[in-house]
Amino acid sequence: MRTRRSRACVLNLEPKFVNLPKLKLEIELKAMVDIELIEIKGLDDGAFLPCDLLIVEAQGVSMGDFQEWIKAFQARLITQADIWVPSLIVADLPVNEARLLMEHAVKSNWYFDVVRPDHLESLPLRVANLLRIHDHLHELRRYSQTLDRLQERVNMLEHEVNALRAGG
Repeated sequence: MRTRRSRACVLNLEPKFVNLPKLKLEIELKAMVDIELIEIKGLDDGAFLPCDLLIVEAQGVSMGDFQEWIKAFQARLITQADIWVPSLIVADLPVNEARLLMEHAVKSNWYFDVVRPDHLESLPLRVANLLRIHDHLHELRRYSQTLDRLQERVNMLEHEVNALRAGG
């Protein structure tokens, strides 16, 4: 369980473009008081890590290019973090484009969600779910490290027992 406040980084792909959905997103994000929001300019921004959730404002990504954009974005993201940061992408994605993402989402080892700007009422629940996923990924890493240490101890004890048998 996290001992610090959740930290969400917000990446706006087109900071100079402003419209009503973008303003509504900003209002919704600021209403989430349990989360520290950090605005970043890119994945290489020094303020990016540690990050529990990445929120990407991607309304400007062309819908025909969305598939390629998300694959390239994922490739850049995985080089930045030890545990992949779950991402919530805000994009005006038509249903047929979203269906095309399903195969990539299933095959990927990255947790992400895409929410349309006109469906931001679900934002708090989506954010909470992605934050919990991130917590679970950290828990799994801790379990794995504990199992590795226990296995090392078992191997050492087996070695000692074998040495005692050989000597005795």
